[in-house]
This record gives sequence, structure tokens and C-alpha cells, in this order.
Amino acid sequence: MITKNIKKGFLVFMICLFASPSFAQDNLSMEWWNGLDKYWKGIFTSQLMWQEDTMTEEGLQKIKALTSINASAYDDYGDERIITTLEPIAALTNLEDIDISYTRVKDLSPLKNMQNLKRLNLAYSRVNDLTALNHSMTIHELFLSGTRVKSLAPIANIPLESLDLFQDKAFEDWASISNFKTLKSLSIDETNAEDLSFVSSIKGLEELKLSYTKVADLTPIKKLKKLKLLQIQKTQIVDLSPIKKSKNLEHLNISNTAITDISALAKLKKLHTFYFSDSKVSDISVLSNSIAMNELTFSNTDVTDLNSLSTLENLSILIITGTKVKDVSAMVGVKSLSIMYFRDTQVSKEDIDKFKVERPNVETDFF
Repeated sequence: MITKNIKKGFLVFMICLFASPSFAQDNLSMEWWNGLDKYWKGIFTSQLMWQEDTMTEEGLQKIKALTSINASAYDDYGDERIITTLEPIAALTNLEDIDISYTRVKDLSPLKNMQNLKRLNLAYSRVNDLTALNHSMTIHELFLSGTRVKSLAPIANIPLESLDLFQDKAFEDWASISNFKTLKSLSIDETNAEDLSFVSSIKGLEELKLSYTKVADLTPIKKLKKLKLLQIQKTQIVDLSPIKKSKNLEHLNISNTAITDISALAKLKKLHTFYFSDSKVSDISVLSNSIAMNELTFSNTDVTDLNSLSTLENLSILIITGTKVKDVSAMVGVKSLSIMYFRDTQVSKEDIDKFKVERPNVETDFF
């Protein structure tokens, strides 16, 4: 009787062992490998830099141990890989970084057990539903550029730090973004965004990109004290006063806007990169206070006078092509200057030659 019970118990144990999901997850078989299509086989061999003619048990172990996978629709040579399913990586639970950009993948359910996933690139895939990711508490970076995702509500509990919605024309649930209090970087360029109210509660936001949108008011970002980068080119914004106290701002791009007044930058001592090409700005006197300024670009503007830039001891790059500037002598004494492009300005050939003689080490667009 005891022997019979022991045999029965052993049989149950073996059935449970082989039926256990963890057993399947801990092992990749040659049967699994042989069932892959040529595209997935190519992805894995490329990822491993596998040199053997055939796959081996050692190779399978290395695949199982992978922490990143580039399954983008295009390989290193630009050839397309037809990827429609993520089932081949469902068992690779060590993965931390997955790139399936430009693929034909729509279903994310094979990723539901990924407990180590930190970075997920879904850009220009056919994904429109993120529900399968709702239990993942490790994803920090999510790329949804060009997808059909409409809302982030299904993943509201994920501790996102970086979110890219560039060209996601389908996105409409802007309030769902406000759930991510840990967000540091947000890109909503070329989306249908019009109102920034949803960002006002994301106090830790450091980077905000909203170019080529219909946004017209920056008031909601007044409370974002940690903001370091702001890109608002080709928007309907005309007033920069909401950022006048953004003392941590380092990078600002207002190109292709109707902004005329940049006096709000007077106290932004950390600002080191400023682009305002094709804007309506003509008076740049306020920039004399920008002691950290390293790079300035304001091509195709009505700026005529560079004297306010002569005190910028850290200025390295100056691009002023297509402006009404007639005199560049103010820049001769800026010792930090390494690049100055001023073609198509009103500077005379004599003054150009003189500048090149006085500052022979400065790269210009005159040869």
C-alpha cells in the first residue's frame, strides 16, 4: 500500500513538474528553435553574434539569458523583417530592453510575465492596447511614437520616467498622463495636444517636447520647477512669461513661432542652449545676462545687433545665417567661440576677412 502511494505521489509530482509554467520558462528546446521563422532566427543569431551554422544547447542558453532584444522591423542593413507576433520571446523573462519598432505586432500579451522589463520601444508598430502591461512595475521608458494608442489608463500604475508619444495622432486621453508622477521626460510632438493642463501635477518633469502642436498657453508649466528642456517650435505660443521663474531651464527651442519678446529669460542663469530661428524676435539684449549660454541659433530673424553677446564667456556655437546683422566685430573678443556661421547676413566681405584673420581658429561657413 505504501509502495502504491509512493508511486502515485511520484507520478503526480512529475506531472506537475512538466506542466509547470516555470519549467517551460526555464528551458528553451530545439523544438522551440525549429518552430521559429527565418526572421526570428535571424534576430536571435544577430543578437548573440552567433557564428555557428546550427543552433546548439549552448546557444539556447544564451538566448534564454538575453537582457535586451532588437526585433525592430529593419535589420542593420535596412532589410525588412516581417514580425507579427511576440510569442517567440514570451519565455525570455530576463529581458530588460525590447525594441519592436516598425513591426506588424499588435498583441502585447506575450509580454505579460516580463517582470524585469525596463525599456519598451513600440514606435510605429500596430499596437493600440496596453492592457497586457498593466502588471509590469518595472517599465521606466516607453516609446509609443506613431502608434494607435489612445489612452494610458490601462497602465496607470507603472512608474514611468520617460514617455514618447511623438506622432501618435490617435492619442486623446491627455488626463491619463497625469497619473505618472514619476515622469521626467515627455514628448508629445506632432500630436493633437492643445491644452497642457495635464502636466501641471507632474512636479518632477525635466524635459517637455511639444513642437508642431496647437498648444498656445504655457501657463500650466509654471509649477514645473525642475524643467530643464523645453521645445515649443511651430506651436501657437506667443508668451514666454510662464517660464520666467524656470530657474533650472537649460535648453529652449522657440523656432518657427510668433514670439517677439524674450525678456522672460532674464533670470534663467542655467540656460545654455537657445534656438529661435524663423521667429519674430529682434531684440536680444536680455541675453547679456545668460552667463551659461553655450549655443545660440537664430537664423532668419530680424536681429541686427550682436553687442549683447560680447560678454558671454561660455558661448561656443553661434548660428546667425540669414539675419540682418551687419557687424560681427563684437564676437572677436568672445574667446570661447569655436563655431560661427553667418552666411547670407549683411556682413561685408572685408569684415568677413577681417574676422577670419583675427579669429583663425573659429570655424565659419565661409571658405
